[in-house]
Amino acid sequence: MRHIFKTGAFVITVALIFAGIFQISGCSAIKGHVALNMGKMAYDKKDYVTAVKKYQESAAGGNIAAQYRLACMYSAGQGISSDQAIAEKWMRSSAGQGYPPAQFVLGLWYLAGIGVDRNEVKAVEWLRKAADQKEKFAQYHLGLVYATGRGVPKNPDEALKWFRLASANGCPVPKDFLTKEGISRLGEAKVTEP
Repeated sequence: MRHIFKTGAFVITVALIFAGIFQISGCSAIKGHVALNMGKMAYDKKDYVTAVKKYQESAAGGNIAAQYRLACMYSAGQGISSDQAIAEKWMRSSAGQGYPPAQFVLGLWYLAGIGVDRNEVKAVEWLRKAADQKEKFAQYHLGLVYATGRGVPKNPDEALKWFRLASANGCPVPKDFLTKEGISRLGEAKVTEP
């Protein structure tokens, strides 16, 4: 019986220690997660002003998903005046911390020169970071850049690899892009977005 009491006391002590650590370090993370979820709910209701406020609260606390969503709202001018410089700041913060959707969008921005100087080499770097984390649309666009030679030398084998990975991950890749013959004709046809 004494052994059980000692074990029980140990478990309670450990639980109290973790609770203290949780209160010290986890409180702001929980608040950020709650704010993120409240922002998502507001966004779904098309209450963009509230969504921006909640995303700002969560993003300021370091939540990378909130940073990404806030960047998208600044870029689109939803609930706030469009400001591509602020959008780029939040997108870069989220992408730099490894959030695949932000890496993908930042890659597209570099590819098209949206809010940043057009730079196909940087675009490929960001697309690859997202694609390596199985972001299916980044995989698709990486296939496109290898098929067309934007920011990298043309490489049909590499294009085929990325198109097939994107397709396997659920991206609606045109069937022609899943063969070398189709990729070779890519320059002749209009490129479609998935």
